[in-house]
Amino acid sequence: MNGPSAVTGQSLYAYYFFDWDGCLAHTLPFWLAGYRAALGRRGLYPADAVIVRELFNDWGGPERFGVPDPGRFVEEMAGYLEEHADEVQLNPFIVEVLTRLKALGRTTALLTASRRVLVLPTLARHGLDPLLDLVLTVEDVARFKPDPEVVLRALERLGALPREALLIGDSDKDIQAARAAGVAMALYLPEHNRGFYDVEHLLSWGPDRVIHDFRELLPVEG
Repeated sequence: MNGPSAVTGQSLYAYYFFDWDGCLAHTLPFWLAGYRAALGRRGLYPADAVIVRELFNDWGGPERFGVPDPGRFVEEMAGYLEEHADEVQLNPFIVEVLTRLKALGRTTALLTASRRVLVLPTLARHGLDPLLDLVLTVEDVARFKPDPEVVLRALERLGALPREALLIGDSDKDIQAARAAGVAMALYLPEHNRGFYDVEHLLSWGPDRVIHDFRELLPVEG
């Protein structure tokens, strides 16, 4: 396939790359609660908006933020997320959409800054393993998003051209990584994510599309 093709007014890509936290999985409440607790133990009480902007889904954030013991802090966060992994639910309609994309012959991948131990059990619990052709986690890259390394690695592993791929994510880091890798980007912004982000700031990064429901990725039938 030589790039997106028009299907009843929508573009259907050959490759769909999904983020995990806040996108496939509704993990944002766990990240926020874990960061609040870990920062509070260190006498730090930033506003939630600061936590989201500076630390969310970014293992390098604590060091840049000035946490005095970033290594221990990261391990505490990872432990908190692992402890609550069984409570993580998928965002609505993702199984339906992945199933449909596979039926249409599309290739799907998960590209995440989370650790494998935090992701793979939840994938298995929800039966997503057969619906993903590739899973890349933080262990597979040297640099986190917004660096494009994970996107470029996925393109290489799958033999894809940038113009054939769409990255779906929920944060400005996803938008920046997609842009740097030369792939299109759809910002997933359902109502339940809006409370975690400065929406105006997110949109200022200029995603190619904004979707509120994964079904918007599918071609219109009829």
